[in-house]
Amino acid sequence: MEIMHAFYSEKLKKFWLITSITLLIFLVSTVVNAQETYTITGVCKVQDEGILYIFLVDAEHFKKQMSGLQRIVQKVELNKKRIKEIPFEFKGVVKGIYGIRCFIDKDGNSKLNYGFLGPSEPWGMSSKERLKGIPSFSDISFKVENTVNDVIIQIK
Repeated sequence: MEIMHAFYSEKLKKFWLITSITLLIFLVSTVVNAQETYTITGVCKVQDEGILYIFLVDAEHFKKQMSGLQRIVQKVELNKKRIKEIPFEFKGVVKGIYGIRCFIDKDGNSKLNYGFLGPSEPWGMSSKERLKGIPSFSDISFKVENTVNDVIIQIK
């Protein structure tokens, strides 16, 4: 009987040892894989009414229309001044290179319309200057290493 007790006692010790090691590995990998996240805030200065679409993009999402890592959609109604600042906030953003693009959907078709010379609805991007020609991701991108609070986008 004592031999059986010793046998099961050894098995129980091995079980708890393996369980403890597995749990420790899981906890360490969870801590290592946890990434700090940040918030990007700013305003879109608009002069037109409609539906405002704001997209947070990385290089991959920049290539696709109506695509982004995060998206904000908001109805815009103007006051008597005809200029309105619409605040936006993207939460849970990890370190990286991002851009913001936005437009006002004036006709309610849920997309940015184009004419012969480019977009026919008001649009803007996270660049310091109004770009001429087709922008690249590097034209609108900025680095996120901390919370970003000062993005201002002119939508024209």
